[in-house]
Formats: sequence, structure tokens, C-alpha cells
Amino acid sequence: MNPSTPTRHKTQDTRHASAARDGTSRAALAQQLLVTKQLSELLPALEQRNIKSVLLKGTAFWTCIYEPGERPVSDIDILIRTTDTDLADEALRSLGYSGERNPLRPASEREYNNRHYYPHPKEHGLMLELHRRILHRQRYDIDTEGLFSRAIPCRIGSASALQLSVEDNLLHLAMHRTVHGDGFTPDCRNIEDAHRIIARMPVDWMALVDRAHAWGCATALWILLDSVRSRNDSAVPHGVLASLEPSIARRRYMDLVLESDHGMRLFRWPAMATWPRRLLLLPLILDHPRQHSRFVAYYAWLRVRDAWEARSP
Repeated sequence: MNPSTPTRHKTQDTRHASAARDGTSRAALAQQLLVTKQLSELLPALEQRNIKSVLLKGTAFWTCIYEPGERPVSDIDILIRTTDTDLADEALRSLGYSGERNPLRPASEREYNNRHYYPHPKEHGLMLELHRRILHRQRYDIDTEGLFSRAIPCRIGSASALQLSVEDNLLHLAMHRTVHGDGFTPDCRNIEDAHRIIARMPVDWMALVDRAHAWGCATALWILLDSVRSRNDSAVPHGVLASLEPSIARRRYMDLVLESDHGMRLFRWPAMATWPRRLLLLPLILDHPRQHSRFVAYYAWLRVRDAWEARSP
């Protein structure tokens, strides 16, 4: 056997891996150019109608913590005020976007914090999620109007834009991880996002902690910050983690339903159906019992209204 064969195979594997990464990067860059063009048309259309909008997550992070092509996205997330919903719908439809509604859940359609819009197929753009809140109001006590007043300016393509403040971005990432894919999936983009925010932007740690407690998401934030410190060695002050750390009982429950994978906490039974999974996670991700009862009661009542309205002529 040729002694150089293992080395040659290893070199070939390295080249294949490098080529795959280059291909992924090129695809992400092409996507970013396309979405930037999409936003350069969309954001001015909202501004012309005096609609204040805030970029959320991936596209917002393109403007400050990622190089071109580094951060793929699956959709576009934009926050608007609830009072601007109809005007925004008008603006989007004037650009050729179409929205879908679920006739079996009319009450839920009115109450959900986001609506989905799709660009014309010829445009090859991404789906837009138009958010009226960053998360459902029955989960956390989020100061939605404060999100707009604290938002910071940015620029994407030829369009002026806004993104959440540094602290609000971290809180959003923490809460989003509790619900994305029904909660605590292997998708680590929000952990990488948080790591880069901490590394590259100034964080007001005291304001962050105070806001997390006020919103009832201190446990969710602790999980995120503990993960980025364990996984990425991020510079999270020890005192910040100590001020957010859950009780011993909550930590034990956390160890029961979540497992650690290279510093990232994942739901222990990923094949579990949605509702049992959500009910198991509720005591962990919502800080106070009033949040638990409010969330469960509201969603039960919402489903009753859906069934009643769907049957009405």
C-alpha cells in the first residue's frame, strides 16, 4: 500500500470541505445581494407612508456584525407599530406582495404578532414576516413602544433603516431561542449572533439585566448568555450571569428537559409533538407563574374563538 495514500485522501477531503464552504459562502452572498435589493425597494415604500419600521435579526445584523455572505437568512423580519398594520399591508400589496390567511383560525390571524407576505415569484425574493410585536404579548411583558424609541439607525443597500438597540437585540435573541422551531433546536445562529454582538458592540449590562427582569425573560437571557460564554468564550461579566441565574429548583428542571451539547442547550426530546413540548418548556422559559397561567388561558380561549368564528356564516 502506498504510504502517501492516507495523506492524499486527507488533502482531498480538506479541499472538498473548503470547496463546500466556498460554495455556501457564494450562495449566501448572492442571497444577501438579492435581499438587499428587495429591502431597498420595500423600506422606502413604508417610509413614504410614515410607517416607522425596524429590521430584526439576520438582515439587521448584516449592517453591523457580519461581513457580506457570512450570515444566511431564511426570511426578512420587520417590526412595525400595530396601528400601522393596514397601511403596511397597502404598501406591500402595491409592490406586488401577497399575503395568506388561515380561514380556520380567524381570531388567531387577528391576534398573532406577525403576518407573512410573499413577493411576486418573478422577483425571486424572500418571504417577509411583518411583526407587530417581537414576541406574543401573553408570554413576556415587552415594552414594545420602547423598542422603537431605543432603535438605532443603520443602512442597508440604498435604504436608511433602524435596528433594535444592542440590549433589545440580545433580549430578542434570548426569547426567540425559546420559541424558534418550538424551542431550543440545534440551530445555533442566534448564539453566534449574540456572541458577535457582545464582541463588537458596547453592551449596557445593567440596563440589559433590569429589562430582562421587567419583561420576565431573565431565565431565557441567562440560558443564552451562559451558552455564548461556554461555547464561544464570550466576555459576559460573571456578575451579570449571577444576577440572572435561576433558582436551584429551576436549574434542576432545566437539566431535566434540556441537554448540553458543546455548551448549547437543546431540548432533550426533539421528536415530541408541539403542544407537549411547549407545556414542558413553559415553567422554564417564563419567569413568573402569572406568565404561565396568562399564556395557557389566553391560547385556550383563542382556540375556542377560532372554532366559533370559523363555524359562523
